[in-house]
This record gives sequence, C-alpha cells and structure tokens, in this order.
Amino acid sequence: MRNIDENYYDATFVSFLVKVGIITRPSVNHSDPAIFGLLREDGIKMRLAHLRASNRLLEQEYNSNKCNYMRNGDRWLVCEMNNVAKKIEKVKKAIYFNKKLLEGDNNQQGFDLEALKRIPLTSIMRINPNNFFQENPFRNEKSPSNSLFYYRAINRCTDFGSNKSYDSIDVYCAVNNVSFKEACKEMINL
Repeated sequence: MRNIDENYYDATFVSFLVKVGIITRPSVNHSDPAIFGLLREDGIKMRLAHLRASNRLLEQEYNSNKCNYMRNGDRWLVCEMNNVAKKIEKVKKAIYFNKKLLEGDNNQQGFDLEALKRIPLTSIMRINPNNFFQENPFRNEKSPSNSLFYYRAINRCTDFGSNKSYDSIDVYCAVNNVSFKEACKEMINL
C-alpha cells in the first residue's frame, strides 16, 4: 500500500480553491527590473536586445516566406508574409519607444491601456437598447445606425458595413476627432 503525504489533501483542496476562484494567487510583476536587482536603464537595454533579436528573426522569416513565394507561388504565403510584416511593425514601434525611454524622453507617458479599454462604450456614446449605436462615428451617416453593434460582454463594437471591430479608445478617437495619445490622456478622467 502506498503512503500518501499528509499535506496531499490540503494541497489538493487549496488547488481546487484557486481553480474555482475563491482564493487568488498573488501576481508578480516581472516587468519591473528592480525585482531582479537591476537598474531601470539595464532593464530597458535588456528589453531592447530582446526586441532587436526578435526583429531579426521575424525579418528572416519574412524573407524566407518571400523566397518560397517567388519560387513556388503559394498564395497562402502572402497571408503569412502580411502577418509577419504586422509583427515586425509592432516590434519596431516597441524598439522606438524603448530607445526614447533610454534617451530620457519624458514625453513618452505610459497608459494602462487595458483599464482604458474597460471604460464602457455607453459612457462615450449613446447606444440604443437593441445594442446598436445611435450614430456611427466611423462613417458619415445622418440616420440612426444599424451597422455599428455593441457587444456589452466584451465592451467592443463591430461595424457590419466595414466588418471592423473597435474598442472604447477607437470610439473615443472617432467621436472627439483626437489622436490616440490625446484620447488616452482625456479618457483617464472619465
């Protein structure tokens, strides 16, 4: 007969409580370099090195897909090349932002984008009870819009005319005709 550790049932019960959400695990912020005994600049330099390496790998993947497309003419490779190009663009933006942080550019203000995206769209625009927007700020329409639908559960809207999805920051930018950065600054006060 196998001996069961005395703490086995306690650990199992705690695991169950975590799984059902009665207790939560403490989350660790790994993005703070001070946790690892590093200076802020060291953390930014490490992040830049990682981003540059990622950029090189993505560019190699893009070039490989491009060569295969030119050789074989596989149409699906065009979609893959577009996806990789989007990833490259994101990485380049992150590299630019981190370079500015390293140079000491204090004009780069960080925002909690997830918190801003959780601001209900109903506080930005008027939405009918049937979850359609009263007006569509993304198109020049004078009548009530039956093309922009609000999904309350995920706090996003979809424009059925253009088949695009928007979050609260996108809607705020369109309604107030401001840039992304200005919208973030103004939405903090909502």
